Amino acid sequence: MYNNFFRKLNANFPVDFVLRCVRKIYETDRWFSFDRMRQTCKTVESIMQDMGLIEVKTIKYPADGSTTYGGWVMPQAWDAREAILEIVDPHVPDAVLCQYTKVPCSLILGSAPGHMDKLSFNVE
Repeated sequence: MYNNFFRKLNANFPVDFVLRCVRKIYETDRWFSFDRMRQTCKTVESIMQDMGLIEVKTIKYPADGSTTYGGWVMPQAWDAREAILEIVDPHVPDAVLCQYTKVPCSLILGSAPGHMDKLSFNVE
């Protein structure tokens, strides 16, 4: 069953085309912030139009933390510029565990904005 599907898929969408699309999408989609998600939508719209699809559009919903769509509450939008997770106590060398600007996937969509003064975890 799957062999027939993949044969048809490859005939219509060669691997090099798919990889180019994935690379273009990855440029913005790896950044978990709403401004980058909007850029990703524009990229996908462009790819779809280049493939010959018509009436391609992104459906917009308020990112207000209360509007629902498809059973999901739309999260409140905010755009991350920097986020750092570091060990603050005890003092250790190389205390930074991850940094958003270096590894975008270290901050997930839906993370709380702002400064977290007293967030702590016990690691043993």
